[in-house]
Amino acid sequence: MPVRHPSLVKLSRDHHRALVLAARMRRSSADDARTLATQFLAFLDEADAVHFTEEERFVLPLLAQHLGSAHPLIARTACEHAELRARAKSWGERGCDRVTPEAVRATGELLHDHVRMEERELFPLIEAHATAEQLAALQTQLES
Repeated sequence: MPVRHPSLVKLSRDHHRALVLAARMRRSSADDARTLATQFLAFLDEADAVHFTEEERFVLPLLAQHLGSAHPLIARTACEHAELRARAKSWGERGCDRVTPEAVRATGELLHDHVRMEERELFPLIEAHATAEQLAALQTQLES
């Protein structure tokens, strides 16, 4: 991953953990689908409580100040967060023992692609457009 502004380092570290899980999910088989689905639920429970919320509360509004709230990457980020939440909710309701390896692999792909988009497109936009003061404020918000 590229060198990040200090304000985004915490989120990039979270992304590394997501990519490790996504890689395992993308190789899911009948033998490990249930385990990986359970790990995804635990991961997303934490990510939704902290990471997604921080991005939605602080990062996306900051980007919207510079590029407008209708920017495609803002919409894509929010939509993919919603899709990941919906999959986790569905798996939680049905039970992880009923999740197919295909569903695990597809969700792993979505998680992988989502993280890569944020690292390669969303974060560079923030770094390019936000002022030093805004990035410092973002860092304070994410650390508190």
